[in-house]
Amino acid sequence: MLRRWQNPFIRAAEMPSGNHLRYLFNSRPVARARLEGGSSYPNVRGTVYFYELEGNVYVYMEVFGLPHRNNVCSSGMFPCHIHSGDSCNQIALDPFAGAGSHYNPHGCATYNAGDLPVLIESSGLAFSIFLTDRFTVNEVVGRVIIIHRPEDFLPFEGEVDSPEKIACGKIEWI
Repeated sequence: MLRRWQNPFIRAAEMPSGNHLRYLFNSRPVARARLEGGSSYPNVRGTVYFYELEGNVYVYMEVFGLPHRNNVCSSGMFPCHIHSGDSCNQIALDPFAGAGSHYNPHGCATYNAGDLPVLIESSGLAFSIFLTDRFTVNEVVGRVIIIHRPEDFLPFEGEVDSPEKIACGKIEWI
């Protein structure tokens, strides 16, 4: 017999507190991106898993080999975005040039659907789980996830995107 939180038709908002993680770890992801660092950051590796529940998307990220901050006052916060492109191909002047710009299907001036929470690095590792309704898995499969350098957390005046991309992974169905 299924408990109420195990019912696949229950809405995320109706799920009792604490059961979101239980749902996540008892479910299979529907899509994933395998992250790989660019030529300047070859040790960066990770996986991003996507789960769906009632129009919401759970995103689970694990990243290893991130550059470790040498100063405790440095941010260690790596911005992450879904980009509109479909390729992690690299060229000399622009790592992951095929990633395109930030995924922004609604033309928002500031925050857009591709904005993800920052990854906070600890000894080169980062881990994140979050819930969003800003996109569906179907909308982002085929696009890429980019991790940016921490210094680029806020774009400089006049810049549309954070300039240095250090890792990339294409989102694919599992």
